[in-house]
Amino acid sequence: MGTPSFSVEADTCEKQTVIREIEALLLEKLSIRVESVDADLFEIGALDSSALVRLLLYLEEDYGWHIPMEDFGDMSYSVANIAELIANRESVKPPQPGSSELPSSGE
Repeated sequence: MGTPSFSVEADTCEKQTVIREIEALLLEKLSIRVESVDADLFEIGALDSSALVRLLLYLEEDYGWHIPMEDFGDMSYSVANIAELIANRESVKPPQPGSSELPSSGE
């Protein structure tokens, strides 16, 4: 296994920021208030399959965070897990359209 490219503090700060963004998006776009970021949104009845698809679309449209459903594997659909997937993707961000930069493996 390789060494993480972020320090634990930076990774935690980034994940907390992403968690706040996801919570705000859930509330604003889907009228879902999350009591616990670790709760499985399906198990607590906050999400169904169509709401999950809308959430993933909003994450991509509003923030540019593309998360295929397959990436969840056997993980629960919690805000914390969604944020973890996003934080891991952000560390290997693709270049912006029109940019000649290569993807970065982290800062």
